[in-house]
Amino acid sequence: MQNLDTKNLQQQLDDVRKKIDLATTNIEINTIIENFVCSLVGSEFCSLWFYDQQKLLLVRNREDNSKNELSMDIKEGIIHKCFMSKKAAIYNYLASERDYVAAVDNPDSIKIKSKIILPLLDGENLVGILTAYSSVKKSKKFTQKDQNLLEAFAPYLMRVVAKMYSLDIMQEQDPVAQKIKDYSEVEKKVESEDEKFHTMANFIHDIRTPANTLQGFLELLESQIEDKRLKEYLVNAKESAMFINELTTSMLENIKLDQETKMFKTLTIDTMKFFADIAEMFASNMYTKNICFNIFIDPRLPKKITTDDVMLKRVLMNLLSNAYKFTPYGKKIDFSVTYNQKEQNISVEIKDTGIGIAKEKQKEIFKAFKQAEDMTSLQYGGTGLGLAICSKYISDLGGELKIKSKLEKGTTFYFDIPAKIEKYEATIEPFENSSAKVAVLMRAKNNNCMINVVRNMVSMGIKKENITLVMSVDEVPKNVTNLVVFQSVIDNKVEEIMKRTSKVLIVEEELFSIQNEELPKNVQVASQYTNMAHDIYQFLNIEKIPRVLIVDDDRTSVVLLERILESEYCQVESVDNGKVALEMLIDSHKKEEPYNIIYIDNHMPLMSGKEVLKNLREFEKDNNLYPIYAVSTSGNPIEIDKERRDFNLHIGKPFRVDEIRKALLY
Repeated sequence: MQNLDTKNLQQQLDDVRKKIDLATTNIEINTIIENFVCSLVGSEFCSLWFYDQQKLLLVRNREDNSKNELSMDIKEGIIHKCFMSKKAAIYNYLASERDYVAAVDNPDSIKIKSKIILPLLDGENLVGILTAYSSVKKSKKFTQKDQNLLEAFAPYLMRVVAKMYSLDIMQEQDPVAQKIKDYSEVEKKVESEDEKFHTMANFIHDIRTPANTLQGFLELLESQIEDKRLKEYLVNAKESAMFINELTTSMLENIKLDQETKMFKTLTIDTMKFFADIAEMFASNMYTKNICFNIFIDPRLPKKITTDDVMLKRVLMNLLSNAYKFTPYGKKIDFSVTYNQKEQNISVEIKDTGIGIAKEKQKEIFKAFKQAEDMTSLQYGGTGLGLAICSKYISDLGGELKIKSKLEKGTTFYFDIPAKIEKYEATIEPFENSSAKVAVLMRAKNNNCMINVVRNMVSMGIKKENITLVMSVDEVPKNVTNLVVFQSVIDNKVEEIMKRTSKVLIVEEELFSIQNEELPKNVQVASQYTNMAHDIYQFLNIEKIPRVLIVDDDRTSVVLLERILESEYCQVESVDNGKVALEMLIDSHKKEEPYNIIYIDNHMPLMSGKEVLKNLREFEKDNNLYPIYAVSTSGNPIEIDKERRDFNLHIGKPFRVDEIRKALLY
């Protein structure tokens, strides 16, 4: 790889521009770009693919006899996975990947070793795909640095594709120069810091090696000496050597974390899912320790935020881990994430009922290698580095990590960080003028969890005066439309009233103890050890939740569709062949639980999507049934006119979120 300072990179780009201006054919332009990219990242080969949306093809311009068209309708290979996800990826052992298919991932038929894939996006629209790759003869291990470099040049590469194929793109005229400058400045900073890190790491290793040796000799002497007084001295000396080893290990881990911090990148995340997934990692441990774990994730959170997800995840994992570690058996931990729309801040609070921290110790707690008490590390482990790192990360995210604590009462860590959003859209829109009358049937021991359930309902627009708390089935009001029942309360008498209530939510107290398949249609389950917002919303929603069937044999397509539709609170099922899909659709009518929407690909095993719809439409007509809303996901514009009679909507590939959502508005 060449010298990559700003001046050098800009000069390379200027040279390429001049050559392209003189080029007379697309083949010449393609050759210039491929040579440029190979030089840039040190790869052996490169391919610049244009995405022909009409034909669902990736196309490249070469004059050799290599394969110059890849069908994305085949739905195979690593490149199809990147095509659908529209995300860059690095594969340093490509042929070992589970999804690798030689015909599409190695069109040059070389002994391929590694590949980096970069989608070229104009907004949400895929313009093309750039791949850089090497064979076993000239092995190349791609890094995040290579990806960052290619991403800096992506706007220019996209304009080259637009020129070659006469495309109109929205991309701003020349953001490349600034991207190159930003990339170079970051790399210079990284290289300078790397030198400091290596010097410090070597210094710590120089301390650690003799400390290890010292500990070994002291252990050997301890086993040989009988004199009790000398043995006490040896034990003290050995513990000192062990502490030096632990200290140097922690310092090296801290250096590693600082290096990793440089690689952190901001991403747009599904807000509620992000926080819920992290909290629910602790569900099993909390249950085993009989800790009442209350997870509240504000339904009014923005659906999407842009943040450094890795950095934020590490903070939450560390704080929740500490809360679990320091909270005794049978106590309580609250994890709360709320949103202030006026300030556009996300507030996070983790409150335990553990050992607590003395007031005079709280100022020191965020300093490296500091713990509240000397005995803490002996009883609970750790060196005191975690909170120092958390404090730094929250500062980097634009906030401040704070603490409230009382000895023997517990500790609360909390922080606010700015919510970077393009357009505010609540994760769950509050109900307007809801007519729901809710009763919560509970026992005294359920009080903490009950508060969390009610908090969720109020956040969703249910008035407090419409929520009644009762301790006996005889106290349940007759006008109740929705009944919340804690698992431990259920008996024969409760089961009778559950049958008579239109909507019932059981709060599961024993993890994985209730099977959904065995419940009546009007009953749902929510575990008290999970984020209950989604289940509570479905429980309160008077409107029918859309029941959706996805029919596609491409797992990547199915996963993407499921993520989008589940974020819209749909009840989603999927199947991978047309014949089974038709059976499920007909059977759903017989059970009087018909699907509302079907997303179906045309090219399916056993029966095509078109055949499925033809048979279904005949069944609907013969039985005087309301027709299902059918969405074709084959994405082939050539087939659209042929399918227009049976399908209500056609969406292209790779999927666009706004097109997927469009079907839900019918």
